[in-house]
Amino acid sequence: PDIPLPRGDSAIALLRLVVMAQSGARYISQAFSRLTPQAQEVLAVELARTGIPDQSFARSPQHGGPALYVYYGPALLQHCSSAEEMEFALCTLSAVYSTARHFWPTSLERAGESVVIEGGALKANGSAIVSTGSSLDGKVMILEHKSAMEATVKLISIPELNRMMAEGSPFRAVELPNGSPWNMQAMRTGV
Repeated sequence: PDIPLPRGDSAIALLRLVVMAQSGARYISQAFSRLTPQAQEVLAVELARTGIPDQSFARSPQHGGPALYVYYGPALLQHCSSAEEMEFALCTLSAVYSTARHFWPTSLERAGESVVIEGGALKANGSAIVSTGSSLDGKVMILEHKSAMEATVKLISIPELNRMMAEGSPFRAVELPNGSPWNMQAMRTGV
């Protein structure tokens, strides 16, 4: 009751992230403020999309679609027990949204559509993802295009990545923004 509601373009994103994070909600504001401006914008835009034609939030109006729903995205946030871990998780979520936009660019004609991004790998590997972002046992995070309205986040080995490339499988590597905690951790550890 003593905490003011968020304002500005990120208001809806912050409200949604707090609900998604549940017990980790206390870390959202600090972690979000530490994200790169690009990662903040991605989350603000994507979490403000409704998937319903001609509907937008007055606090954060976004038009066009499709809306992207990361199934198990909340589970990733719920693994966090510090602001630093939440920052890793929010960077990851932002990167998944950005990668998905390569398959589903925003258009006004698709405002009433929704795409489901199955994120079981985010849930299953949440602790490793949020702890350092670099302890994924040599695996690479990809987004595999499954159908016109579905994709899957996967953590795969380099040999599996090479096999998918050779077979022409529709996927993209999930690339974290420059200056993200993962990239900073990698620079510190030499990974």
